[in-house]
Amino acid sequence: MSDTSLQQRLRAAMGRRTNREIGEMTGTHPETVRRYLHGHPPRVEFLAAFCEGLQINGDWLLTGRGRMHRTEIRPRPDRNSTADAQLEAAFTAIERIIPRIERLEVALHRLEGRAEPRPRTNGVPSSHGPSPVVVVPHRARPLAKSLSGRRRADAD
Repeated sequence: MSDTSLQQRLRAAMGRRTNREIGEMTGTHPETVRRYLHGHPPRVEFLAAFCEGLQINGDWLLTGRGRMHRTEIRPRPDRNSTADAQLEAAFTAIERIIPRIERLEVALHRLEGRAEPRPRTNGVPSSHGPSPVVVVPHRARPLAKSLSGRRRADAD
């Protein structure tokens, strides 16, 4: 649990937004927003509109527990949920990580010396299309072979 106050969490969630912008988003006068940021207890309607407008996790805002943004919360299927609901949750989780995996794959291919990763179709590597160009391995193998016979300088 975070030790920060509600006012500090409000400021953190606001980012660079002004009191006027938050006021317009929540239907609150900017001066009232300023008061909330300086310790006056906010109205429940303000907090609800604030969380909705900025996609903030209400539990985090009120208590400091959990993640700030709702999009960072990973829903878990209930033990008693149907197989369809569990499959849907798994599929959603996989869809969320595909872009990250693709970025990691591009970085890995660059490290391996490939010009570009294999073409993908709907997030799945395609066996069709040109094979990636491998530049480094033909140079790396002889170097690795020559180094494997040497004694490491830091092995003493």
